[in-house]
Amino acid sequence: MKILALSLMLMLFLSSSVLADDSMEVDVIVDGDEVELDEPARMEKGRTLLPARDVFEGIGAEMDWDPDTQTASGTLDDTVVEIPLGSNEATVDDEQEDLDVKAQTFEGYTYVPLRFAGKAFGGEVSWDGATNTVDITMPDKEEESKDTVTSEKDSDDELIAHFIDVGQGDAIFLEAPDKNILVDAGDNWEGETVVNYIKELDVDIIHKVVASHPHADHIGGLSEVYDKFEVEVTYDSGVEHDTETYEEYYELANEKTDLQTAKKGDTLDVESVDAQFIHPPEDHEGDIHDLNLVLNIDYEDNSILLTGDAEKPSEEMMIENSQELPSEILKVGHHGSSTSTSEEFLDNVDPEAAVIQVGEDNRYGHPDEKVLHRLQENGVDIYRNDYQGDIVVTLDDDDWDSNVKPWDGEVAEKDEPEDDEKEPIGEVNINTASKEELQEITHISETRAEEIKESRPFDSLDQLTQIHGIADQRLEDIKEEGTAYVE
Repeated sequence: MKILALSLMLMLFLSSSVLADDSMEVDVIVDGDEVELDEPARMEKGRTLLPARDVFEGIGAEMDWDPDTQTASGTLDDTVVEIPLGSNEATVDDEQEDLDVKAQTFEGYTYVPLRFAGKAFGGEVSWDGATNTVDITMPDKEEESKDTVTSEKDSDDELIAHFIDVGQGDAIFLEAPDKNILVDAGDNWEGETVVNYIKELDVDIIHKVVASHPHADHIGGLSEVYDKFEVEVTYDSGVEHDTETYEEYYELANEKTDLQTAKKGDTLDVESVDAQFIHPPEDHEGDIHDLNLVLNIDYEDNSILLTGDAEKPSEEMMIENSQELPSEILKVGHHGSSTSTSEEFLDNVDPEAAVIQVGEDNRYGHPDEKVLHRLQENGVDIYRNDYQGDIVVTLDDDDWDSNVKPWDGEVAEKDEPEDDEKEPIGEVNINTASKEELQEITHISETRAEEIKESRPFDSLDQLTQIHGIADQRLEDIKEEGTAYVE
């Protein structure tokens, strides 16, 4: 990377004035080391050009030439620079950039502008006119932004947790020293995203899959995973769900893996980590979120708590029944919804960092501002897929690190109203409301309002899925709106 920046910075600086057909001997120094140049520099319109191969290979990049498009390109790490012949434009990582001078050929060599290359790779460039020397200083790698995904484990003594950006859904891939673990895989259309991400890590087998609960934004992508990878075991909450997504998932999990129902106290049987389910207890009853699997993973002196869509009633049970709550890394429950991450739960987990798997500009308003404020007030570093893309957390013997810096957004503090000023949880009781009142609820048409009246009484809002046309997503919309309630 330093050398790449070297030639690029060199291009940047060496664009000083010389006549079009003049050649010029130039020394290029990158971080104190001289770069060997096979051909002299050339000047065009006051800009310095060097052969593309000298530029790219001199900095350690892989040089490529596309004869069809007449384009010279250099690739180093995850940076790709493409400079076409005779064009006023070039690209850096698919982003279009203007060129002060076009790339050109001379005696069979393709010459590219050094100034552009220097700017593209971000080094500091100085020019000594007395000695015709370009001196390039590259930034320290430790200070560089780490926005790219770690593609390979740096050590066998690390646990690497990839919080994959699947929009409004969960997908966490864990590289333990001896096993690969996948917890959820986003919605149906995100299956390919998850598969491609894991393939980039040179993985061909997933030893353990955890399906936290049967909602589509957690299990939808697993069908694609089962199709593309060998999977040994799948752990399921045991909750059935009347959707095509669930039926397809269940059939493939049964056919291609050893499908097991997990409960509190069960483990993943992975030697290098202590991975244990801490919720739900055996014989516990409730709705889908009440029975959501919660997984605690201890690695050396660090811990990750993966909560799926666990809500406050489940959090209360975990506080009462589990000794495994304290964790350095918390995957925030239910995408940062107000239904989860209570103050008491946060106090018990006491995390250093919290990852929120949430979609950009999602319709639910996740994450809730009160949850964000609560995390900030407790000094928790926040990481968000909607702002930061894929988030990679690496845990070693006694510390952890991430590929991106914490989210630094501000959340306005809201004054809590007095108890007598607080609005009711909902405005429309579906067991007593009139047809007109029922239609004030999102997704409830006149026809559905009539069906609700005929189907009363309801014990919970979850039973609205019995109404024609109300499936998981619409039920989530109704809950998030907060208008409907059951009493």
